[in-house]
Amino acid sequence: MKKLPQSLNDWLTALAATVLGLLLSVVVVRLISSIADFISDGEEEFMFTDIYAKVADRRSVAVLSDDVVIASVDGCSRERIAQVIDAVSFFGPSAVGLDLFFTYPSEEGRILASSIRDCGNIVLPVAVGRDNSSSFFYGDFPADYAAVNMISSSTYDVIRDYVTLFKTDSVDFSSMAQALLVKAGKEIPSASSQERRIWYPSVDFEVIEADDLIDEDGFPEMSAAEKLEGKIVLIGVTEDLSDIHRTPVDEEMPGIMIHAHIIDTIVNDRHLHEVGPFWNILIAVVICLLFLRLQIAMKNILDDVGELVMRVVQLVMMYLLLVVGANLYIRHGVYVDFSIALVMLGLSLTFLTLIKGGIYLYEKFVKK
Repeated sequence: MKKLPQSLNDWLTALAATVLGLLLSVVVVRLISSIADFISDGEEEFMFTDIYAKVADRRSVAVLSDDVVIASVDGCSRERIAQVIDAVSFFGPSAVGLDLFFTYPSEEGRILASSIRDCGNIVLPVAVGRDNSSSFFYGDFPADYAAVNMISSSTYDVIRDYVTLFKTDSVDFSSMAQALLVKAGKEIPSASSQERRIWYPSVDFEVIEADDLIDEDGFPEMSAAEKLEGKIVLIGVTEDLSDIHRTPVDEEMPGIMIHAHIIDTIVNDRHLHEVGPFWNILIAVVICLLFLRLQIAMKNILDDVGELVMRVVQLVMMYLLLVVGANLYIRHGVYVDFSIALVMLGLSLTFLTLIKGGIYLYEKFVKK
């Protein structure tokens, strides 16, 4: 009968330390985020998914997209780009996305305009809300226009999410990825939210240079036919420094590559299923409570040796949280934010010491 009160007391002590740990951990996590945001002037917001994304991207297993091909026109004149569009159209792609802007007119513009007009399944770019959204294509095209905007307030932001629709005062534009998927007749998974996470890790895209698409005389290279037929083809540049963005897996990713990742994410439904804040906190509380209760038991049984054992257990549990989180992310597309759980585990013994110290002071100076 005497063991029950002591056991209950141990559980209450562990619970009190857990509650204190939760409150302090939330403060610590927000403080770390604020410090990082202050140091980077708001340009390097960290998210826990970035760790999982880097781990996933470093796997030796990489998938070559069956749906998207990139036609690189770096260094090409507008006439050469027109020839690339003709060649791509000749090979029968399911849709063609032109990710190019021209800020000044050119004599070769009419040649380019003719090729665009003749490509029946092309989607042309528009930068919603930007002054340079107009391009010199010279003509009235019956083509679809789609937004090539990235979700960011500056070029230094990390591009993690995409949206399918960009709203303006006069007209709404689909994103380039969304418009191309509709044009290609691909099935688009339903979504509860318009803003969703892009899946970057371990997905590669075939990049075909202009010289591999057309010969010196501007005729299509027939060897490229099987690479383009039935595919969504993005035509653009991969080495333009003005169109480089930061992503969780690459500090310098071309915008056209991000469009490719968005298309791949949607068409293959590589979307993340995020566990909500309530469950993240509940998981952290349960893990910390059980750990602290075990810590108290080991201390009662083995004294200092038990505390040493629990230090090892603490490190193992923190490592396992990272392993479990990464595996849920990579294998099942489930994102659990273990940041609070990790901070609570890392500081749990300190919380327990504070609670025990408070109990000691209460019994010695107040209870008397």
